[in-house]
Amino acid sequence: RSVLGMTAIIAQFYSLNFISVGDSSVIAMSTPIFVTILAYFFLREELGIVSIVATFTTLLGVFIVARPPLLTGAESFDMRTLIGVGFALLAMFLTTLVFLLLRKLNEIHHSLIGIIFGGVGAGACGVLAAGFGVLQLPESTLDWAMALALALISFLAQTALTLAFQYEQAGPISLVRTMDVIFAFVWQCLFFQENPDLPR
Repeated sequence: RSVLGMTAIIAQFYSLNFISVGDSSVIAMSTPIFVTILAYFFLREELGIVSIVATFTTLLGVFIVARPPLLTGAESFDMRTLIGVGFALLAMFLTTLVFLLLRKLNEIHHSLIGIIFGGVGAGACGVLAAGFGVLQLPESTLDWAMALALALISFLAQTALTLAFQYEQAGPISLVRTMDVIFAFVWQCLFFQENPDLPR
């Protein structure tokens, strides 16, 4: 759970270098569809026709976010967009596996799962940052404040998510989590002035 979760977060952060917050969230938050289907096979949770139809609808949505030439009128795919979509898809796939594992680990105390996740994530990211030559402390007070706020918010989110999987099935929890997409688009517009594409 720790290795998969850490890699998923890194992949989603990397996707933001190539596509907008909203587009990355749309893809990464497609997890409920795949969680519901895989939970049927591995956790024996229920699967209905709605989930199957939603799967194909989700795949269509990912296709649209990739902005194929068919929709944009361009001569070829934009490589930056494809790379960003690829990272977001990787994040989505790994997050799907994380959700299934969290549901399977529902009898383990949430604090133990959180400690292991934090330790593995901090160690691996430290090694990666040092390896890429980008390991450094925040420089300004604002950088420190944002880094600490991100850490606190991430900790609270992971704790809440882990606790949720101890009380409810994987499908419904992953579905509720898709509210992230709405907030991502709102924050994107408010803070980064990146408005969603308008229909042509």
